[in-house]
Amino acid sequence: MREGNIPRDSKCVVCRKACWSYECLAGMKCAWCSATAHAICYRQMSLECDFGALRKIMLPPNALTIPRTELPMKQLLNIQGAHLEASSPVKTHPEDSALNSPDEAKEKEDYENLRIFDGNSSLRKHEYRTATVPKTASMQQIRDMALRRFHISDNPDCYYVTQVHNDNGEEELLEDPLPLRNVRRPEGRRAQIFLRYKDDPEKAVVKLYGGWLRVPVTCCSLLVTKETLVQDAVAEALDRFGLDRNLANRYNLIEVSLDRGVAERTANPHENMLQLVRNLRKDSLRRYHVVRFYIQEKDDPHDHAVFVGNLPLSLAQRQYERILLRLLGAKEKPFTAIGPIYFEYGSLVITFNTAKAATSAVQRLQNAVYEEKKLIVLCLPNVQPHMLSPDCEPLLVLVNVKSGGCQGNELIKAFRRLLNPFQVFDVLKGGPLVGLYVFRNVPKYKILACGGDGTIGWVLQCLDIAKQ
Repeated sequence: MREGNIPRDSKCVVCRKACWSYECLAGMKCAWCSATAHAICYRQMSLECDFGALRKIMLPPNALTIPRTELPMKQLLNIQGAHLEASSPVKTHPEDSALNSPDEAKEKEDYENLRIFDGNSSLRKHEYRTATVPKTASMQQIRDMALRRFHISDNPDCYYVTQVHNDNGEEELLEDPLPLRNVRRPEGRRAQIFLRYKDDPEKAVVKLYGGWLRVPVTCCSLLVTKETLVQDAVAEALDRFGLDRNLANRYNLIEVSLDRGVAERTANPHENMLQLVRNLRKDSLRRYHVVRFYIQEKDDPHDHAVFVGNLPLSLAQRQYERILLRLLGAKEKPFTAIGPIYFEYGSLVITFNTAKAATSAVQRLQNAVYEEKKLIVLCLPNVQPHMLSPDCEPLLVLVNVKSGGCQGNELIKAFRRLLNPFQVFDVLKGGPLVGLYVFRNVPKYKILACGGDGTIGWVLQCLDIAKQ
């Protein structure tokens, strides 16, 4: 849930009353299902999003597998151009805080401009949020303001603020009744503070998610202590999920961060779990709140498919293999299988048994040219049908971005905001066959084709090819 800037006429899903405002940031909005609620009412909502009214047509994120450790998300989704994160920290220069007008100078006498860092990493990178508070503000008021700046909605009593002495990270606890009275103000810069979490040196509660495992619950909460290792946490989580804890050596703990994209790290089995959590909190509270821990099998049971288009039409399979080997610079086939081959469109799918091999092939082929044509290369997600609920009929969206005077470009962005981005495809990048191949194992789904008569005919023709 994120705070503020909710649409006009929004209503709270809990009390059914209006929760928007023209005058200030008000209300909370779910980033997945766009459900809105009052800042008080949203605490009565479930912590896990059920996708709201879209749950029957949404492709659940835990039903997808894709190699995402080396390929940027923009490349996986075929998005052109960079999109800045609305919640990313800002950098300002010392002169930005200079107050020139008489009114601003008078206001400066009563208010303090603060730079707020959420951890050691943000201090090193000089990334911070700014806030203006009265000079008579209490510790509680400063702390609550810092929490709002970083969109942290946890229990405020679990946090505190300290004064930053220098760029080396030395800090000192602020004290009431007037914590800003003796705060240090570096010459030409604003006062700097840390937002910190009150860590318990003996224990912590950690959530572990089942991810792609077929388990009855989404996640489980574990109490970890100074003696708890990563392998112990994995064994305990397997026990909570109803799996055999004696097979813990077959699983890894994956740390997934959604800070500016998706990044994964495999935790060392002998790493201390409590220290791992404490280091994350101390390094960056903002990053800690977008990190999840997943239990994942060491042996990847999924194949990884790569779509290649813009090849010559109607060649034999052996000829396509020779072209791919030449472009990949390999003497032996690095892929495990080739097919299906769509001879009418000069496109095909090659399958790899490891994510590393698939991403390596994508990186080599993405700029390749054959017969003066740039290849279309897409790393395809793998849908796990057993992870879909019985009443789920995901919607496959196929959009022609050039239809309607290029209005399709805005349409595809809107669909990717509302649905899972991996169930929305641009037909100009590989054609409808890409989406139909991704959904080939889904037992029941619906198709929404957005475009003109030509686009609809194209989709129907590809449906006939996919059926054959």
